[in-house]
Amino acid sequence: MKWEYYINLYVHTYCLGRGLAPSSLVAYEHELVCFQDYMMRKRSIENPCRTRMIDIHSYMDFLRKEKNCKNWAVKRSVCVLKGFFKYLVSRGFINPNDLPTYLFPRIKNGSRVVKDILSRNEIKKILKSIGDKTVIDIRDKTIIYLLYSTGMRAGECEKLTGKDIDIEGASIKVRGKGGHERTIPLVKEAVRHLKRYLKVRGEVDPDKPFFKSRLRTNVTRKVIYQRLKIYVRRCRIFKRISPHNLRHTFARHAVESGMNVVCLRDLLGHKSITSTQQYISINLSDLRKAIEEFHPVKDILTSALDYLPDKVRLNFQRAPS
Repeated sequence: MKWEYYINLYVHTYCLGRGLAPSSLVAYEHELVCFQDYMMRKRSIENPCRTRMIDIHSYMDFLRKEKNCKNWAVKRSVCVLKGFFKYLVSRGFINPNDLPTYLFPRIKNGSRVVKDILSRNEIKKILKSIGDKTVIDIRDKTIIYLLYSTGMRAGECEKLTGKDIDIEGASIKVRGKGGHERTIPLVKEAVRHLKRYLKVRGEVDPDKPFFKSRLRTNVTRKVIYQRLKIYVRRCRIFKRISPHNLRHTFARHAVESGMNVVCLRDLLGHKSITSTQQYISINLSDLRKAIEEFHPVKDILTSALDYLPDKVRLNFQRAPS
């Protein structure tokens, strides 16, 4: 049996049965197809059951040296491969003693740099560039403001239904990765944009998508990306901006404004706080300022030295020349 059989069996049977999102299924299949291509071209392996640990190490070197992948990207590929080969063992295709990922070394994530953060002025320019004359204009402005003011993902915005929007309670219910739900409070300006969109949109079915296209279908993540691109180009902002950059921008601006990291984690829907820490950049001047302003050590040392007579010299103090 060939690679295609095992990959389809794993992705479209096991992963689908686990309830993974369609985008996750596509990503898993892409990772495995890339691995298959390398194994067949470089290692002449026609069957995944013959894969050894040395072959996976070779693939990791290929990703780092030829594909210029960072540690976090290599780790993502290895995680997919681990799940794939464990599945083959569970189905009896591979002997447990021949598992190629058994005791595989742990890969450090490395640093993930958050790129292309929009400034506050750039956000204002984008919002001002959107007109108010058509329903589509009002819809787009509402979506972009909602993404920036809540930090939700474009895929989460796509899934919003009428019952998820609580105008009176100024909150919005979001279904994130893995089906996990979280409630995000809305600022007054976001509520105002939503009310205006509702006024021109018409009647809302609680179980139907909240944002509609010209054809009365739901606004997909791809459409949100395309519409945002139009406004970014219109403002002559020369950055690679996608809806996810608005999420990064929300997080960075929240941190700069002094938001608690735990609160930010809950708003973004991260499982671990380590995912949220990528938005926190601390340098030496920040640390110096924190010590000088908040730590009591400066007061303790000052008060102790103040009680010494002027002519007394401590051991670590030099005599005046």
